[in-house]
Amino acid sequence: MVADMIGVTAANLRAWERRYGIPKPRRAGNSYRLYSDEDVKLLRKMKALCEAGHAPSNASKLAFAELEQEEQIELKTYPGLNQLKDRLVNAAIEFNTIEIDQTLQYAATLESAWVVYQELIEPALCAIGDLWEQDASYLANEHLLSHSVKSAMVQFLKVLRPPRPRKKVLLACVQDELHDIPLYALAIRCAHAGCLPIIIGANTPPVALKNAVEHTQPDLIILSATTALYCHQQDHPKADLPPSFDLETELNAYKEACGQVSWLIGGRSEQTWNNLPKDLNQHVSSDKLDLDRLLLV
Repeated sequence: MVADMIGVTAANLRAWERRYGIPKPRRAGNSYRLYSDEDVKLLRKMKALCEAGHAPSNASKLAFAELEQEEQIELKTYPGLNQLKDRLVNAAIEFNTIEIDQTLQYAATLESAWVVYQELIEPALCAIGDLWEQDASYLANEHLLSHSVKSAMVQFLKVLRPPRPRKKVLLACVQDELHDIPLYALAIRCAHAGCLPIIIGANTPPVALKNAVEHTQPDLIILSATTALYCHQQDHPKADLPPSFDLETELNAYKEACGQVSWLIGGRSEQTWNNLPKDLNQHVSSDKLDLDRLLLV
């Protein structure tokens, strides 16, 4: 019997149920009470509070409050990154910045920052991006999530900053490239490899990159092109290429800006680049293993 499990009399159980509504068991067809696990948990809390000196009326209120608090904590318990993606996307749709921040903070306790980016952040951004493609009103949600994600990744990088870096890596987006979140992801990968990332950020023309190279003296330069430098307008309708666009000219300008420093350029745009001369093609790759080889050499 439940009374024996709890250590109280059956009369106590009936009195608590009648006077304080604790618990509220279901009834079987024969009118027997059917106690759930939650009912038993509530009764044990009630008994413990009474033994601690609380009046039954007050103990019942405290028991309900404690159980409700525990249920709220359970709702915040995330089983893994895959399940977190839906939570992150829904929070962005609802403009719930607190939930976004809490989800990202919790994710950072589960896996490395790079895994969090690959398995949570990138899929969530893609999901919001798909909604935006279907409905322009979701642009605000995409901006909100992007801002929160970037803030979280900045915090990741502060934690990952190596005390004695093996290399300095300069990271920048090419001219007219405004999507800099992939750059922060690459910076995280650099930090995991024991290197110090120096992020210049979005829309960096060759002349600005050259200035940064001269002042920071990096060991490696990483350039990102997601929507800029597309060779075929039809491959990406939102790409805004200037009339005089010439890919080789653009890449040679970055090659000159990098000087004698090793450099690599990649991103979604790179998939549209064909028939580049060998001296440029050797610097083009979106394969993370190619980046790793340069970081670890």
